[in-house]
Amino acid sequence: MTACIKDNPGSIGYIDSGHGWAERLNEVAIENKDKKYLTSTISVENDGLMSAIESTILPTTMTEDWGPINFINAVSSSFC
Repeated sequence: MTACIKDNPGSIGYIDSGHGWAERLNEVAIENKDKKYLTSTISVENDGLMSAIESTILPTTMTEDWGPINFINAVSSSFC
């Protein structure tokens, strides 16, 4: 997929951010519920995932139901 995106200007595809960063590909900015546009790069630079994890009540064991867990649009103090 990385080669397909890289070799076809204007194409859109999905790969994990690490591969995109390694290939110096552009990424889309997605608007969050606070009307801020974020990329994975911005999120990483601001500890966005850790902030979302810290603000989410997680099951205490791996055998519990993780189905309801959703980090998308979780409250993040890093982007205030």
